[in-house]
Amino acid sequence: MSAIRSGPGALAGAAEADLDIPEDPDPARRNCTSRATGDNDFVRRLRRQRQIETVYLLGAHVVDELIDEIARHHDLREDIDRRLAMYAAFAPVAVAVAVAHGDKFAPPPLHVVGDGG
Repeated sequence: MSAIRSGPGALAGAAEADLDIPEDPDPARRNCTSRATGDNDFVRRLRRQRQIETVYLLGAHVVDELIDEIARHHDLREDIDRRLAMYAAFAPVAVAVAVAHGDKFAPPPLHVVGDGG
């Protein structure tokens, strides 16, 4: 049994503790949705936005671990570093964006159920 880790590298140690999420060999089933569900890109994007909101609440360290995992898995380190630097340059305008609620996703769409009568 491995020791419980906290602090920097705690999530990176998940693979050592056999907590890594197994990947399906079929690339079509690796996504959060599959063709069998009939979900379109719009639904997939909404689902991803809600999942991002949840992960964001876990804090900067968890977001860093997620981005680092994606960078390693897909060999995108340089591209992600460049994009992070670009987004970090927006920090001076972050307060204005937050005040205008530009830091939030749009609410999920509402659908009328029934005829209201």
